Amino acid sequence: MPEQNVEVHYNIRREACFSTGDGQPLAADHIQPGWSDNSQAVGEENATMEPRNYWRGEFCVEVSSAPGSLIIFGASGDLAKRKLFPALYSLHQRRLLHESSRIIGIGRTEYSSESFREWLRPAFAGEPAPFLEHVEYLAGDYGSAELYQSLNRVLDEYEQHSGFPSQRTYYLALPTTLYQTVIENLSGAGMLSGPDQDQTWRHLVLEKPFGRDFASARELDLWLHKYL
Repeated sequence: MPEQNVEVHYNIRREACFSTGDGQPLAADHIQPGWSDNSQAVGEENATMEPRNYWRGEFCVEVSSAPGSLIIFGASGDLAKRKLFPALYSLHQRRLLHESSRIIGIGRTEYSSESFREWLRPAFAGEPAPFLEHVEYLAGDYGSAELYQSLNRVLDEYEQHSGFPSQRTYYLALPTTLYQTVIENLSGAGMLSGPDQDQTWRHLVLEKPFGRDFASARELDLWLHKYL
């Protein structure tokens, strides 16, 4: 199996590591075990661990991600263009996106991978060409089994070629009304489980709002547990 290069960066002050969304420091009882100046940054022997932040002295230590695939449903939407892809570009600029990672946008708009990259280009500050090399696009109907078969083939080919464990994150940048369609199709195509549970993972990320109210959020949560 290829070596997974893990890079460590000392470029964020400790306060940024342990702060709330409004910049206030976390209470001591909210700091998890291992978040201390005695922590060791993840070494190559632990390269398959999920990335974490640590601090040493005055600085937070950022650990780059393991290689994998990020599949964004709703990638041709305005929010994905203005928010998601610029955020991923920022990770790439800070060398926190693994060089072997792949980002696959899924949408109903008829783009080729090349025309999709050109559509994204104005959203970035600077020259995005190295980042865009990681990006591909598949067009299709979210309710079509053919779309998921095509996606699975693309992912299987990438994983076989890279030699890394199959690690996939499905990001649903979609209205709540489409969650059921996409998740049922992912499950039906066998894409919510990996061939080796010790070496692979499947993550599903849902954007807010999570339901319309408490009752619908609870109903959605119970429904998701049938598949996850």
